[in-house]
Amino acid sequence: MAFNGGTNPYSSADVDPYDYDYQPQGNVGTYTNAYAPPVLSQPADITVDQGMDNEALRLKAMELARREAELEKREREVQNLEHMPVKKNWPRCYPIVYHSIGEIPSDFLRRKIAYMGYISWMVLCAVMLLNAFTAYITAFYPAAGLSKEVSTMTIVQYLVISTAMFFIVIPAHFFLSYWPLYKAMEIGAIPRFILFFIGYAVAILFCAIGCAGYLTYGFSGIVTAIYYFPTGTTGSIPAFVCNLVMAVIWFAMMIDFIVIFILGIKVFRALKGSLNKIKEYGTGLVQQGAATAISGAVKVGLSGSNNQQV
Repeated sequence: MAFNGGTNPYSSADVDPYDYDYQPQGNVGTYTNAYAPPVLSQPADITVDQGMDNEALRLKAMELARREAELEKREREVQNLEHMPVKKNWPRCYPIVYHSIGEIPSDFLRRKIAYMGYISWMVLCAVMLLNAFTAYITAFYPAAGLSKEVSTMTIVQYLVISTAMFFIVIPAHFFLSYWPLYKAMEIGAIPRFILFFIGYAVAILFCAIGCAGYLTYGFSGIVTAIYYFPTGTTGSIPAFVCNLVMAVIWFAMMIDFIVIFILGIKVFRALKGSLNKIKEYGTGLVQQGAATAISGAVKVGLSGSNNQQV
């Protein structure tokens, strides 16, 4: 085997190849310099700055403590709101209910429908005032003559009922028709929608009767206008015109309530899927009521038999 850069130190014939104490002579340095074994890399010493780690842990602990305190504070606030009675704000003169249309969800036009219902209620207040005002014009404006269907007692009844309706119908419509609408749009529960449908069906029927204008029931409308149609010998032009205008107003009010009713049906379908949910809800109530009644009857029967045995 040949070596570059010098002679083989083991080429002498007197050298025992198995003599481990033999030291080669001559140009040994040449071979030593010819090859240098690579220096194995030693793992670097990893120094951990204990001070920085402790500071980071301390900051994280403080952040977690702050978040935990904030969550506990929010939980207490939510619990306080749940147990705290809602502050009444309507009507402003003497608050009896909490009313805030701005808190109603805006999806499916629920908030806008609630606004429409509230504005319609305010319009109805004006309509009831106009109805009573028309009744007084009809009763006290000099007429050429009265129809045989109209008597003094009928006119008195007309005035009394139209005046009473102004004070009764306004709050009644708010709590029996508009308030179920407001709650149905706010909560979206099936019982609220059922009350809304019933309340607005009654309101639509009420406006239809108002448009008909039976003066014996306190309404100014078509029938009263016919009674006071000016013929020369009977009737009154102001009474006829006022009642005819009131018939148109009642009709417009009825259309407005019908539109709100239809929009309410659309919202119900969007939230619940189908009107059959009302039927299912009613069936569930009937079944629950029947089960409760049967359970009560069984308990009464068992208690009676136990008393007899004693």
